[in-house]
Amino acid sequence: MSDRVCGCGAELGPDWYVCRGCVGTFRGLLSDLGGLMDDVDAAIGKQLRFGGGGGRRGSDRPLPIDVLVVETAWTARQAVLKWVDWVAAVRGHPVPAAWSEVGTYLRESSGWLSRHPSGPEAIAAVVSAVRRVRRSTDAPPEHPYVGKCSSCGHEVHASATAVIAGCRYCGAEVDVPTLRDETLRRVRDHLVTAADAERLFDEMGIKLTADLVRKWRKRGDVAAVRMNVKGQPLFRIGDLLARHAATFRNEGA
Repeated sequence: MSDRVCGCGAELGPDWYVCRGCVGTFRGLLSDLGGLMDDVDAAIGKQLRFGGGGGRRGSDRPLPIDVLVVETAWTARQAVLKWVDWVAAVRGHPVPAAWSEVGTYLRESSGWLSRHPSGPEAIAAVVSAVRRVRRSTDAPPEHPYVGKCSSCGHEVHASATAVIAGCRYCGAEVDVPTLRDETLRRVRDHLVTAADAERLFDEMGIKLTADLVRKWRKRGDVAAVRMNVKGQPLFRIGDLLARHAATFRNEGA
């Protein structure tokens, strides 16, 4: 029996750093990376509908913009892009431009990765990132996402009015307002329409309306970064957070 084993515990053949089973998982998860990223964009844009009864959101109700999806999508995309850039650089190839091309390129590079010393790290990172994206586009839990538990790293969900919540994975007590603020700071560069901003802030328990965002823009209190394909102005979450804090502090609201 070989003394060389994969991270999953399977025996490795000569010159292999990742077993065939883990390579197969890697290839399978990347089989429709372009479609998966489209699903993420749809979830962020509230285009997904979730079926089934008894949930917080019925099949006929659009999904409000979900901070968990935004944060997970950004983190996962950075992880995948980091490794596709590395593979392309080491192999002397051009970096793929579209997500569908990224998925195809990484799948075609799976054999090379399985025999490279950094292959285990690359494959594990990409597999973890893609799995997290897939989970984030499933039907959401009963309560809104607040952030990640500092003790175990799992997602924490709590009602908009909660002050303390318990992590359902490790049981640690979480300061909900503090964690919510930290999470919003991490997504401050994400761009949203005025309507999306209202849904997002409401989801996080913060008072804000689309009309107020439009009023801020008209007065020059906030500026749109650019327009989306529908001609709607897009605003940085961070700019809206700063304007919200200044407005409600000054008004004593």
